[in-house]
Amino acid sequence: MVRRRIAFLAIVAVAIGACGGPNVSAVPSGPATSATASLPASSELPSAAVSPTPSAAPGGSAFTCSLPVTLAGNAAGATQAHLSTILIGRHSTYDRIVFVYSGTIYPSLRVEKVSPPFTRDPSGLPMTVTGSSFVRIRLEGVRVGYSGRTNFVVSHPELIQLLRQGDFEAIQTWIAGLSKPGCVHVFRLSSPPRLVVDIAH
Repeated sequence: MVRRRIAFLAIVAVAIGACGGPNVSAVPSGPATSATASLPASSELPSAAVSPTPSAAPGGSAFTCSLPVTLAGNAAGATQAHLSTILIGRHSTYDRIVFVYSGTIYPSLRVEKVSPPFTRDPSGLPMTVTGSSFVRIRLEGVRVGYSGRTNFVVSHPELIQLLRQGDFEAIQTWIAGLSKPGCVHVFRLSSPPRLVVDIAH
């Protein structure tokens, strides 16, 4: 009787060994991990208008403290540039203003030193811009009717505020309020067309 019981237990043990235990290799040996998407840092613009700003100017910096500075465009007559958005950015040694256009037309650009009091064009109503030094950005050959953001209040080392002064008869003007007199660098980028105004810290 005892021999039969021992023989039975031996048979059961062999059967279990042939079937094998649980598949251990299919179970993760370490703790579970999860991946999260990396989101871009926020900017001064509302979320609907956030876009990457261009990197440093091609060919290196070419700042000048002698204003005015000008940049010719290709707008002429009824062929005018269409402003789609404005981007404000801070870089290590300068602050950046980018005027982004749709199509292939650029307006002409002029950056000049100005002093308050300021008035709006064409209403002549007074306007206040924060800063201790100011430059006017004049864009000629721009389609009237830009409906995007027109007032940017920022806390960059040089740029404090950018406020539209006028949008009348194909001329747009913006006043940039600065923390101190700043040297500027202006240039164009393509795809999409952009006019860039850098203001040195």
